[in-house]
Amino acid sequence: MKTQLKRLLSIVILAITILSIEQVAVHAEDKNNTVLLKNSEDAYIIYIEEALNTDFLFSFTNNKEVEADELIFSASGIDANEANVAYMSKEEAEALKAAPIYMWIDLNGEQSVIEINIEKAITEKEVTFVNTTTKRIDVDTTGIINTEEEVDGVKITHSQGKVKITEEGESFSYYIEKVESEETTNFVNLANKIMASEKLTNYEKIKLIQEFNNQYNQMLGKIAKWETVSESKEVLQPQEAKKDDIYLVWLRDNTNNETDVQILLCDDKQNIEVEEAKKVTVYETVKLPVTYDTVITLIIALVVLVAIIVALVIIKKRLNSKEN
Repeated sequence: MKTQLKRLLSIVILAITILSIEQVAVHAEDKNNTVLLKNSEDAYIIYIEEALNTDFLFSFTNNKEVEADELIFSASGIDANEANVAYMSKEEAEALKAAPIYMWIDLNGEQSVIEINIEKAITEKEVTFVNTTTKRIDVDTTGIINTEEEVDGVKITHSQGKVKITEEGESFSYYIEKVESEETTNFVNLANKIMASEKLTNYEKIKLIQEFNNQYNQMLGKIAKWETVSESKEVLQPQEAKKDDIYLVWLRDNTNNETDVQILLCDDKQNIEVEEAKKVTVYETVKLPVTYDTVITLIIALVVLVAIIVALVIIKKRLNSKEN
């Protein structure tokens, strides 16, 4: 009997333990599936990936060990894309920022706690910065430079893509690098994703913008030497570039200390044209070959001619004598 009671007591204790474990909030600090957007009013909108499509409750505290029943929970709101979000007012942020901030989340009856860092929030200014990349310094990337050369009657036209700076001002610098490393390739891929982000949620857009902005600043900081843009304000693709090569053209307006980047798809077409041959008439004087036999024949002819002339002179004299 005592053995059965012990077994029952063990089962009850085990059950109580399991239930207590299920009720304890799961702590997950710095979850990478949470992003913060700081708006112009210094309030924060918080996106949690797994809660975008579900209503949830949330609360903020500086005390990691606080009990859930000691907190006041608020209901999630809806952003412009109808995603569920948490929010923190400017006043709440000011009151909590002196210590680590913990966010309690009650999603479908399950509670969890994450640590958030409002210093890592992306600002509306940064969103605007990313959205205006390639537009901050006015350029024209549609132009082509053509150079010609002629080799052995073959006319070769070489075309090069270029970036023409149309922004007002005279002091610009540039740095050009080929997209071939993992870093530059990832940067271009991020840019393409942002350009095609119409169907993405705000959570996904903010994640992309954060990553793009971080990489932009990292790559910009690695530029050791800027080149001065020529008076024509044109930056040509490198001579060694091939068709469909991609280059990043970093630009800096030295007057306003503004930076920008262009993605240049190179055009390297070679047009080879063989000019129609000019018709030239060549006149050659054909000379008979001078040989020994020819000289003898000429001498004989001259002797005969002289003899005929002498004979004619003699005949003429005789005729004149008879008349006298």
